[in-house]
Amino acid sequence: MSNDLIERLRTNNCDNLYEFSLRKEAAKALEAKDKEIELLEKGYDALLDDRNEAWERVAELEAALRDMFALIDEGFLCRDISRDAESGWAIKQLGFVQRLAKANQALGESDE
Repeated sequence: MSNDLIERLRTNNCDNLYEFSLRKEAAKALEAKDKEIELLEKGYDALLDDRNEAWERVAELEAALRDMFALIDEGFLCRDISRDAESGWAIKQLGFVQRLAKANQALGESDE
């Protein structure tokens, strides 16, 4: 074989090896990205599950709070008026009344 032909074969071989190497690196990079996407999808799915559980819990808490207010409205949970005449008693009850108003407002059922 002539030196020119040998040199062209070597060059062609080097080009092929370089191209093969690039393809191999690209395949590794794509595989890494696929794994990263899979992890992100799993994380997203977990967040969705957590969000759905939180909304379910919110619904349960709202129902419980509505039941508590219903008990108050029906007279089953009543305020003790026996200490109304004591000095400062009304001020002590103010915090409790404010909490009830805040809970009622959170339900969107204020009397405004």
